[in-house]
Amino acid sequence: MRRPFPAEPGKAIIPAMARVLIIDDDFEIVSILTEILKIDGHEIESAGDPVEGMQKTRKFKPGLIILD
Repeated sequence: MRRPFPAEPGKAIIPAMARVLIIDDDFEIVSILTEILKIDGHEIESAGDPVEGMQKTRKFKPGLIILD
């Protein structure tokens, strides 16, 4: 389901589907975030360290990066 555009007053505009890269060395955190974001329809990639994160950023071209 696409969210309305433009957003209603006082509400943020959130794309219906975003490419999200999660960079974290804690597998449990990555798993939880991945599950939640996939349920909402987002495309997810993850990396366990900064070097892998930079490589995936170049290939995946995320719209959002979540890191610790």
